[in-house]
Amino acid sequence: MQHVQNAALVVEPMPLIAAAAADSLVQLGFGHVELAAGVDAALDLIGRVRFDFALLSVVHREGSIARVAAMLDQAAVPYVLVSDLADGRDRPLELLGARYVTKPYCLSDLARILGRDVSPCTMR
Repeated sequence: MQHVQNAALVVEPMPLIAAAAADSLVQLGFGHVELAAGVDAALDLIGRVRFDFALLSVVHREGSIARVAAMLDQAAVPYVLVSDLADGRDRPLELLGARYVTKPYCLSDLARILGRDVSPCTMR
């Protein structure tokens, strides 16, 4: 398994959201960010790369993000779920206790979760 220093994984089916998330993670100090559009691609990446953090969208067509979360738990990789709903009720039952943010989220939301200091975002 390859370990890249400060590596993050973004599992997000929407390409523009994935790219924005990756950019935010780079701004927060992650030197390497891998993108996976679905559960199967994420599982493959986790089997090959040792990640330091993951951001997981909860909505996928090809399976439950809980499979990805379980594999990350086994590898002791911290992750945050990304919910489409403000109350997070779209999260799988087995992940109701996991940390999550809701779309739309911004750099300062991720920074707060990661314990990093950035200016708060503003909505215009």
